Amino acid sequence: MEQFEARMYKLKLLETLEGKVTTPARTESEDPTATATREAAEAALVEKQYETSKMVVSVEKLYSNYDLLSKGSGEPAKMEAAFKEILEAVKGDTKTKQLACQFIVKFYKKFPNLEGDAIDAQLDLCEDEDQSIRRYAIKELPNFCKENPENVSKIADILSQLLATDDPVEMVVVQGSLYQLLKTNPKECLLGVFQQIENPDADDSTLREKTCKFVAAKLATIAEDLSAEAEKFIVETVKKLMIKADPGTFAGLLSILAVMKSMKLLTVRQQMVELIEAKAGTKLSASEFDNRKIRFFYQCCEQALPFFSKNVSSHKFVVCLCEKVLPSAMTKIAVSGDGQKGLPSKSQLLKLLAELSSNASSDQVTLVTIQHLFQVLLDLMPTPPESLASGDEAFKDFADLDLCSVECAIYAFHSLSASHNEFFTAPEAQSRMTDFRKRLQYFALGLQSYSKKLNEALKVKADADSVEMKTKKEALAACSNISTIIKDLFRMPPQHTASITLSWKTSAVPVKETVAKSPVKRHAPITGPGGSENSNGVAAKAPRQLYRAREGWGRGRGAGGGSRGGRGFYRGGRF
Repeated sequence: MEQFEARMYKLKLLETLEGKVTTPARTESEDPTATATREAAEAALVEKQYETSKMVVSVEKLYSNYDLLSKGSGEPAKMEAAFKEILEAVKGDTKTKQLACQFIVKFYKKFPNLEGDAIDAQLDLCEDEDQSIRRYAIKELPNFCKENPENVSKIADILSQLLATDDPVEMVVVQGSLYQLLKTNPKECLLGVFQQIENPDADDSTLREKTCKFVAAKLATIAEDLSAEAEKFIVETVKKLMIKADPGTFAGLLSILAVMKSMKLLTVRQQMVELIEAKAGTKLSASEFDNRKIRFFYQCCEQALPFFSKNVSSHKFVVCLCEKVLPSAMTKIAVSGDGQKGLPSKSQLLKLLAELSSNASSDQVTLVTIQHLFQVLLDLMPTPPESLASGDEAFKDFADLDLCSVECAIYAFHSLSASHNEFFTAPEAQSRMTDFRKRLQYFALGLQSYSKKLNEALKVKADADSVEMKTKKEALAACSNISTIIKDLFRMPPQHTASITLSWKTSAVPVKETVAKSPVKRHAPITGPGGSENSNGVAAKAPRQLYRAREGWGRGRGAGGGSRGGRGFYRGGRF
């Protein structure tokens, strides 16, 4: 019945605008199928004509309503009716939607009782099929919060959901609108964002991770300006969310906390490390670490790195990584190959080990940890051949070695074994150390040969910023670092005085060995007129001769200055 009435209304409207629409009468001989087809075509024509007429009326009416609302001098009932027609325009065609998108935000504040309807109408435009309308509607959403801050959390919640878009241009608009709210009212904005993260009905973990990443990046730009109340709210809320968060969301929430000012406090950082320890599963047994838990442990450690320092130790993570995670992960990698789905690569795990080791004291790890770490190192260092080929042919396979992994493992072993001399000096360790020293010696010789080739390659004129050149520079830095540590470990007993910068760090450069040197300073040699080269390799100038006494004339005793070795004659190079 309702459909019939709507059809009659449309026909009546068309009669008024364009003249009466006539329908030919059906003949007795007409086929029923043909009749149905004809009637369907007529209905489509009527619908199209109705929509066209509605567009003309709506656009004109919208401009008329705009004039009425701009003047603000009409009757309240008429003005409200005019605004309601603007809200209804979001169901029209592209032109009416474009106008409605602008007019709604401009006039909604004049009608507090219709504010909810206005926001809902704008949200309809945010989901429109037309990209241009969606983008403009999203861009206007923060304007609903200027006059009424109570809308911030609701709008922020909606914008967080819109971060799921696959349109890169639209993503920029969504992020810009959300950042605008974050700057003006961070607490209320994050209240809406956290509601979306906490929403149990939201099954898209990728969206939650994306949201956390965005919040962490933008909070870093305004963290210094946050009030104490806002920061307290953020820290407490994030801690609550962490309890039930999935692995990806947990890592994202940690990245949010990492940019907070309060994280600089020792006690707060220690609390965060303890929270991460419990979530990462450091107390699980080695057999419980499957691919998913290894990946989650890796993510937790990555996010925990900013909280570690000399006063906040990472030793529990190091012990778990060496004794439980690495044995399981290395076995899986050996069977299925590196890059197994859902599992960090060998290089990623060893880089993590190296970074964790820099904040773990040697006396905080046990001998069992050192033994596991030693085995990891042995598996990475090749066994010396019984007979070496001549020249560089003996080390031709060095270019294929994963030097970065060796650097990570030997760095961690060198750092963590400093307080465990018994591992090197115990009677039962002699055969083990004999084999280890042979490997070190062979590896050191191979590094010398490979470093020589790298230096020659770097002398060739090429783009210094190219990937190839950066890779070679990083490999050269790794060679230098490994050689420095080998010198320490090759001593009897091994020493732990070397200090290096890991090669993959931003400012990584080959670091020379740090050893105790003689306090005696070596001055530049005093040269005569035929002097040698200076420190820059440039031939030194002959010193200007100020005075030369005649033969037999001297200040000392005798012609040559007697017991003073002739200092009365020529003081070459001392000026």
